[in-house]
Amino acid sequence: MFRFYDIQGLRTRVLVLGQGAPIVLLHGWGTKIESLSPVYSFLQKMRKVIALDFPGFGQTDFPPMAWGVGDYTDWLVSLLKSLEIESADFLGHSFGGRVGIKLAATRPKVVNKLVLVDSAGVRQFEMNWRNKMLELIARIGKPVLYSLPKQLGSRLRWRLYSSIGSTDYLTAGRLKATYQKIINEDLEPILCNISSPTLLLWGENDQSTPLNDGVLMSKNISNSELVIIKNAGHYPFVDSPSEVNVQIEKFLLA
Repeated sequence: MFRFYDIQGLRTRVLVLGQGAPIVLLHGWGTKIESLSPVYSFLQKMRKVIALDFPGFGQTDFPPMAWGVGDYTDWLVSLLKSLEIESADFLGHSFGGRVGIKLAATRPKVVNKLVLVDSAGVRQFEMNWRNKMLELIARIGKPVLYSLPKQLGSRLRWRLYSSIGSTDYLTAGRLKATYQKIINEDLEPILCNISSPTLLLWGENDQSTPLNDGVLMSKNISNSELVIIKNAGHYPFVDSPSEVNVQIEKFLLA
């Protein structure tokens, strides 16, 4: 059942399903609650599932200014208080994984178990290069592109950002400043602070958050296990839903 709450002054959409110990689902960038339907349709049979629209996505209000990962984490904590949840298990996909990492590293008592699915959050060489390109485009390339005829400029902008894997920036709309703030934060230094048992599920063919990111996270999170989902990409719960659900259930019941 969908419900709406006032969280930090933002109208927030939440889905609550099932009964039992709570597990909170955190969706990826540019998506919403429904993107995780293959997961919550399965988990609701055994757990109380709470899924949410992050501020700026789905039917939740936009943040009042450019937010970083910490702002989204603080907002999530406020939501948990409104729901009277002191601790829970968490599952975060992509951007949702960033928030899950920040939450587990800074508020360990809140996170019982953590599932990270193709999580974002670490800035390896490729990501550092991408961020530098974004900054260069913002300072130099954008004025040139916007001086071109509208249709030509739009097409060239899309090709340019696609070539560095940053179409998320192009489609961010009002969240562009938030997107830049988020991707510029490297969460690798705080991975070692995560004490919660952690399952990392990764699509072997993920091009958005490559498998190397999962390997790095597994090395830095002490109590963690990395499971690679064969023939799957950035959305393994769509590509291989049965395998993903089996691994999640196994981990939660352990």
